[in-house]
Amino acid sequence: MSVISVIIPVYNAEAFLPRCLDSLLAQSFPDWEALCVNDGSSDGSAALLEDYARRDPRFRVLHQENGGVSAARNHGLSQACGRYVLFVDSDDFLHPQAMELTLYAAERDCSALVAFTYDREDRARMIRCHLLQGREDAVRIPERRYDPASVDCLVTEDLLSLSTEASHPGRDIDPKWAVKHCQPWRCLYRRDCIREIPFVPGIIYEDFPWWCELLLRVRRASILNLPLYYYYPNRRSYIFASRDRYKIRSLRTALRVAEQLAATQATPQQLVLLEDRFLRPFRSKLASKERRDARKSALRRHWTRLRLLVEGHILNPLWDGEEKHRERRCKAFGRILTSYMRRTVLSAACRTPELDVIRQDGEEKIYTLWLQGEEQAPAIVKSCFASVRRHCSQELVVLDADSVLDYISLPEPILRKYREGKIKHCHFADICRVELLHEYGGYWLDATCYVTGAIPAFITGQDFFVYMAGSKVHGNYSYIQNCFIRARKGSWLLEAWRSMILEYWSFEDARVDYFQHQVMFRTLVQDNPRASALFASMPQIDQYPTHLYLYEYKDKPFDPAVLQRATREGFFYQKTSYRDLERIVPGSFAERIVRGEA
Repeated sequence: MSVISVIIPVYNAEAFLPRCLDSLLAQSFPDWEALCVNDGSSDGSAALLEDYARRDPRFRVLHQENGGVSAARNHGLSQACGRYVLFVDSDDFLHPQAMELTLYAAERDCSALVAFTYDREDRARMIRCHLLQGREDAVRIPERRYDPASVDCLVTEDLLSLSTEASHPGRDIDPKWAVKHCQPWRCLYRRDCIREIPFVPGIIYEDFPWWCELLLRVRRASILNLPLYYYYPNRRSYIFASRDRYKIRSLRTALRVAEQLAATQATPQQLVLLEDRFLRPFRSKLASKERRDARKSALRRHWTRLRLLVEGHILNPLWDGEEKHRERRCKAFGRILTSYMRRTVLSAACRTPELDVIRQDGEEKIYTLWLQGEEQAPAIVKSCFASVRRHCSQELVVLDADSVLDYISLPEPILRKYREGKIKHCHFADICRVELLHEYGGYWLDATCYVTGAIPAFITGQDFFVYMAGSKVHGNYSYIQNCFIRARKGSWLLEAWRSMILEYWSFEDARVDYFQHQVMFRTLVQDNPRASALFASMPQIDQYPTHLYLYEYKDKPFDPAVLQRATREGFFYQKTSYRDLERIVPGSFAERIVRGEA
């Protein structure tokens, strides 16, 4: 059994791997094993690792599908055999005495953790070499050697008081002994101290909550003020190459996990230090990135709105007639908004995991929302509710502003924006409908839909179904209508659409367009191959017959034959409106629907 296990996550690091692995071979302490976790690399990294393993049995190669650095470290830690653990990133390397010096301090001081620093001078030299010569593998083996017995070292049983997230510690910490930041590669760890602390998967800044929990467990530590690690700021690495919004999501997740750990595991004294040294600086970092992203988002929205105004209206001539003007406007709006959604939220759909579709047809319900509550609804809405209960076998669940939040859980940023008025009622209802179907499956029906028959069997048999907007009603613009949605729990089309909607409102403070959620769906099924295939299998039916009441017959004399033609197979409801009902023509369609006699 080796004394030290070195865990190296590897993902497409072919250019840097020899430098990293050679630094292990150059170690003055020989009793180590290197667990090289190939995280689904698509370059020559795997072959390089296997070559080193053939030449030296101390290298063990573990292969896994790409799951990120957290999954790779967790996998490596689960296979480690050494009494101590070192983490090394594949684009970095170690001083030749790193293992010897840290192990000597750990054994001498009975420490569970030995901290050290990275070589700032060599980092600057590597950056200059890369910029001027284009060489990414440049390495100079450090010539300086240390006597382990004479190395300056501080032993402490209160590591938390010497640790900080800040780059420049405050006056209460001697900079010489400050343990700065939370990178796992800054320390040698006793394995039994960290094996029960997993890294949070799926995010960057995964080391922040990991380090916070570790600080609460370490009883004794040694701090070496020595530059034993050579950190290379690789611009193609995971953290540098990640998009700003992914970084913000990761920061939020990391902070939430760390706050939960602090609240449940820290003593009052530890909680004060964690708050001052880690949580507050991390919140500040998050707030700074959120402000910067909000400014960029506002600029994108304003630019998109300007394009909509110019291309949809100012440069859209009227001399061809109102119908041609409307058609050109819808095409321009659809094209501009689809491009906007492709840039801002489509990536969220690509991250949507595969779920099992759950068939629970006999238990599915119809959900609807009237924010003021059913008792406070106008007559037309009450009539619509009654029509659903009269014709549909599924139970109708009428939710209001309070009860809907008992059924679903929305991210705090979205709830906050709704309470602040940044998310309007119409878009809040859009969010609620996809959340309800995500949580329970079944059907969504707008409160103003008057039902004239049972939901057709060809719809109830679908995993997902919506009516298409059609050429007469914003066809090239909104693409679909979402006043009726059928989705089984686990439907990938619904899940991907939901991911895009949540992504938008998690970062944006205002809508870009009234039909933006429908445009998100259009972007999804046009640009994502999986969504396109699922959408192609869905019956695509023009919504216009469901809107005849609104567009043609509201004030006309009621004629049962006309209603029967409008509500033929497939069109089991008529979309109404609670607006414009101050004057109801006697004997009209509007009167019969309000009275529930249609």
